Amino acid sequence: MKINRNITSKSMNKGITLIALVITIIVLLILVGITIASLTGENGLLSRATEAREETERAQEKEQIDLAVIASYGKDGTIDLELLASNLSKIAGITNESGEAITSETAITLPYKVKYTATGNVYTIDADGNVTKDGSDDDDDVGDLPTTAETAPWLPTDATPTCTDWDEGITVIDDNDNEWVWIVVPKSVTDGIAAIGEEENPTGSALENKLKEYAATVVTNRGSFKDELYSQEQTGLTPEQYTAKKRAMLNSIKTNGGFWIGKYEAGTENYRASGNKGNTSTHRPLIQKDKYPYTYVTCAEAEGLAETLTTGLGGTGSLMFGTQWDLVMAYIKNNTNPQLDVNNSTTWGNHKDSTLTITNTNAKGWINPSDSSPTWNAVTEKAQNSRVLLTTGASDDTNVLNICDIAGNVWEWTLEYSSSSSNPCTERGGSYYSIGTSSNYPATGRYSCIISGSGYLNGFRPSLY
Repeated sequence: MKINRNITSKSMNKGITLIALVITIIVLLILVGITIASLTGENGLLSRATEAREETERAQEKEQIDLAVIASYGKDGTIDLELLASNLSKIAGITNESGEAITSETAITLPYKVKYTATGNVYTIDADGNVTKDGSDDDDDVGDLPTTAETAPWLPTDATPTCTDWDEGITVIDDNDNEWVWIVVPKSVTDGIAAIGEEENPTGSALENKLKEYAATVVTNRGSFKDELYSQEQTGLTPEQYTAKKRAMLNSIKTNGGFWIGKYEAGTENYRASGNKGNTSTHRPLIQKDKYPYTYVTCAEAEGLAETLTTGLGGTGSLMFGTQWDLVMAYIKNNTNPQLDVNNSTTWGNHKDSTLTITNTNAKGWINPSDSSPTWNAVTEKAQNSRVLLTTGASDDTNVLNICDIAGNVWEWTLEYSSSSSNPCTERGGSYYSIGTSSNYPATGRYSCIISGSGYLNGFRPSLY
């Protein structure tokens, strides 16, 4: 039988051509995939181009503010605030943090925040004339913190996130090793409520009332206590300073959907005995675990120390206002499962009737404290019907959403006024001495005290906003 070799050769050539075509298509697809990958993705050219554009925008924005600050120094070497307002007003597309126009008549106090409308970037001008972008130390690190439609934590200057799990509690540590936890106040609470202007009195404002109304669904024992200044002696603040801080606090909560507080009660490396009354210069305040509570401090002294702990972090610092404390209670109530009873904190605070397990090997306790003979020893438990003052973060039983010892241990000073001229200062949260029930100073508890009040029951916790 004869074979048609020409037909066979042609068929083979067609087969080879088809294989070559398939291989060519596969190679082209691979090259296309490589090209797309190089353009897109986290490290793609398009992403890098976007990042480069944003970095350039930030650099240009910061440079404009830097130049305005430099041009505002007077002959005495200090910043002329009126001149600063005038120079800032000349920058196109810039407003104050609340979105209001800056004019040459705008009253400025440092630190002062400005915002670019187009990018939403916020920058802080501190008392030394330094300009930093909120949420970073000139780098955009704010992406390291999770955000939602209801809350957007801002990263304090030079701080590093240490927990980004909402269920555990968002925390950061600053460059002084102090730790902070984010308190969520849903932005939806203040929807439709205007921010408070620079010249407006925040007391009685729609914004303050809305936040108080939200917290009142959880905190049921506010009574006649209020966020008003009784005297400069009470908190160490002038009426102008008190008003400015209160305004900044309320506006910051509206803008960011929350605020920072110390993870622990303020502490110190070495215990402050009764002889330390009136002297805060020899003990450095710390917000760290395993420290002795910073006691024997008045409300005014505590406010000054709170400012020391928050200086350089890119926001405004102070003791908590009463409304802030109530918002912390609402945050705890609404974000724990099962929901904790903040009006009866015996089961999760260091109170007289609390039973605590202490697995922290560095924890120390002072049994039945008094003004004399402080004796701190290692502790492994805290039994019911016993009074024990503990070092910070001693028991995981008192850690809720990464907020430690907010219930019991020591009373914590706030900027609230008790409406009592003889006892105008206010402490919150109960202590190791209280029972912690609804009728005996639980986590929500309030206690009025004299201006000179300063003992082993008195401590504090700073806030940052």
